[in-house]
Amino acid sequence: MVRFDSTKGVVVGRGGGRFARFAVIAAALALAGGVLVAGSPAEAKLAPIHVGSVSTIVARADALNNEANATLNYAEQAAHEAGTALVIDDAAFRVAKLAGERTLEGAHYVPFKDRLVSSSVPAQYAYPVRIAAYGVETLASGAPDPQKGCAGSGDYYVFSRASAASPWRATLEPFVARISALPAFASHHGHGDFAGSSGLSIPVSAMGSALVRALEGRAATGAGNALVPAIDYANSNSCAHPVFWDPRLFTGARNGLAFTSRIGAVTPSDAVGFATVGGGALVALTIREQYTERPQVSGDYVQWNHGSFTPWDLLAVGHYSSVTVVVDQQVLVLDPPAAGGPAHVVGAYDGVVSVTGTPVG
Repeated sequence: MVRFDSTKGVVVGRGGGRFARFAVIAAALALAGGVLVAGSPAEAKLAPIHVGSVSTIVARADALNNEANATLNYAEQAAHEAGTALVIDDAAFRVAKLAGERTLEGAHYVPFKDRLVSSSVPAQYAYPVRIAAYGVETLASGAPDPQKGCAGSGDYYVFSRASAASPWRATLEPFVARISALPAFASHHGHGDFAGSSGLSIPVSAMGSALVRALEGRAATGAGNALVPAIDYANSNSCAHPVFWDPRLFTGARNGLAFTSRIGAVTPSDAVGFATVGGGALVALTIREQYTERPQVSGDYVQWNHGSFTPWDLLAVGHYSSVTVVVDQQVLVLDPPAAGGPAHVVGAYDGVVSVTGTPVG
């Protein structure tokens, strides 16, 4: 996971983001005259998997994240992350090592922690089990001013546990510029709820395609839409908005190079929504963006150099017939009820996960 650095206008390294449903209970329970009437004794004893303290889960993840970031330790990172969160953050470690850094933040690493604000623990009866939580991020005392980031910002987490013997791991972890903008999770009989299959502005199953259309529209025209406003692509120096990877920068032709793109949700989709108060949901998922550049003139080549953007170090300096950059972008969408207005992005977290090229000759 990474921290937003408002002085640089980018999201910089902080760590480095399964949709199996829980089993359906065969027993049907009914309310008759205010008395709960259960099925067989075995059915009546069935209980959801115990999750325990969400605060403890978040604190453990933060501690392991800090340890991994301070030493660029892949094993410790894998102990608290999985899915595209691990893909993005392992790539960040590779970049830091290529740059000769001692920690993810250079010579000195500043630890962080999240103060839990709200969590959702739906009742689940088989593994994998997933929960969600979000909180305000704070840095260790004495952090240099440029590293203080955005006041009131924080992190949204989806944690997954594969079995009773495995640890909780963060699979999605979008950065949220204003935690106060997020509604609290809904609670139902002491549990949270997954988002329903209907009744939302955008169904969870359609969120990936909606985000892809938004990104493709941005690439083609430079415009935004209600789901992803144009300011979220461009206003990277503001703490009031998410910071979104801009596909417009890798579109068309310039400097003798032609750019092509392919944008889609990761496969299998990691989209998951958790119900919020008021009938809406917070929906998180990963979009994978692939950008390829080739020379416009036959026989020419891409001259790849390393600049101030350190992820370019993932590909060696050289001459290539084509270069492909892959970006994973985790997205958090506030999805209101169908009659409650448009869904819109409230959090994002991206990283270049690979840069590959076909050498000339």
